[in-house]
Amino acid sequence: MNATVGRVARGWRVSGTEPTAADLPICGVPELTVIIPTRNEADNVGHLLNGLSSALAAVRTEVIFVDDSDDDTRDRIFDSALHTSRPSLEVRLIERDGDDRTGGLSGAVIDGIVAARSRWVCVMDGDMQHPPEVVRELLALAECGEAELLVASRYRPAGSSAGLDGRSRRLASSLCGQAARWSLGPTLAAVTDPMSGFFVVDKHRVDVTRLRPRGFKILLELIASHPELRVSELPFEFGRRHAGESKASARQGWAFCRQLFALRRRGRSTQKWFYDIHGLITVESEGALPELEKFAVDQLHEPPELRVRFASFHGVPYGESIDARGDSTIVSYRERTGFGLSLRSDPSHVDVAVSRFVARSPHVMYTNIVEPILRWRLVQQGYAWCMRPASQRTTERSS
Repeated sequence: MNATVGRVARGWRVSGTEPTAADLPICGVPELTVIIPTRNEADNVGHLLNGLSSALAAVRTEVIFVDDSDDDTRDRIFDSALHTSRPSLEVRLIERDGDDRTGGLSGAVIDGIVAARSRWVCVMDGDMQHPPEVVRELLALAECGEAELLVASRYRPAGSSAGLDGRSRRLASSLCGQAARWSLGPTLAAVTDPMSGFFVVDKHRVDVTRLRPRGFKILLELIASHPELRVSELPFEFGRRHAGESKASARQGWAFCRQLFALRRRGRSTQKWFYDIHGLITVESEGALPELEKFAVDQLHEPPELRVRFASFHGVPYGESIDARGDSTIVSYRERTGFGLSLRSDPSHVDVAVSRFVARSPHVMYTNIVEPILRWRLVQQGYAWCMRPASQRTTERSS
C-alpha cells in the first residue's frame, strides 16, 4: 500500500507497515473500525465525526478516512479530529494521491480494511446519508453472532430510500439492484439492497486477495467473492446529503455495468481441477497441477483439505505477516516482483491464494507452494516423518 497513513489527533503514524506496540493509541485495541472513503467532502466531515462520537460513545472506535480529495477535506479531517473530545475515538487518515487512487471507491475501502485493527469493520459514506446512529445498531447485531456481514438496507420493511435525489435516481437505484440480482442470482438471495454502501463485516472472515476493486459498489464485490459469509440486514432510512454533490454519473453507471459483467463472467468461468491422493489428502485448484495428474478425479464428495485459488494482492503490504486467531493461522507474503501468497490454515484444511503472476507457471506453483504444503499436511496427519536436524539426533543418542 503506497498511501500514507498519517497521525491525526490521538492516532499514530504508520507508513506502509503495520503498527508496532509503541505506535498504539492510549485507548487500546478498538472494538470497531469505521471506514469512510471521501472525495471532496470537506463540509460533511465535522458533522459526521460529531455524529459518530455521539452514537458510539460507549464503544472504543477508530475512524479511518481514506481520502481521494482534491479540495481541503484533509485539513477539515485534521481540524475536526482535534476538536473531538471523546478520548476513546481515534481518527486516522489514509491519503491517496495520483496513482495511489487505484480501484476507485472500492480500492479505498480495501485499503481501509487492510489498515483496520478491530474485528468488526463498518463501511459508510461521508455525506451524512448513512445515519451514524445506525452504526451502533449494526454492531449490536454483529456481536450477536448470527452473521458475519450486516447490511443496512433501504428496502426492508421500515427502511426508506427517500434521501435519493429525485424520482430518476430512485428508479435508477432500483433498476441497478434488480440487474445485480439477475446477474448474480442465488448469491444475492438474502440481500434486498445489494447497492448499499453501508455495512458491517467481520474482518477476520474477509480475504482481501479475493477482492478485485473496481468502481464504487464494494458490497457486490464482497458478497460475490465471499459466498460463504452469513448475511443479515437491518432496515434504515437513507438520509439526504448534508453538503456537496452526488458522485453518481453516467461514467459511474458504465463502471457498474462492467463490474456486473465481470462478476457474472468470473462466477461462470472459474474452472476447477480436483485431485484425491490415495484418500489421504484431497485438493481443489483453480489451475491444473500436472504433477498430480494421476490423482485427478471428476469431483470431490467432501470439502477439499487443500484449496488453491488465484487472487489479486491489491492492498496487501509487501513482506511477510502472520496472524494467529484461535485454531486458525493466516500467513501472507508479497514481493514487488509480483510473487504473492496468502495461506489460511486450521486443523481441517488449508486455503492458499497465489498471485496470477505465480500461476502462469504451474510447475513453479506446484514446486514452491503446493508440494511443501502437501508434505507438511502428510506429516501433521502421521502419514510421513519429519527428519530432525543431525545435531538434534546426535544429542538425543548421547543422552
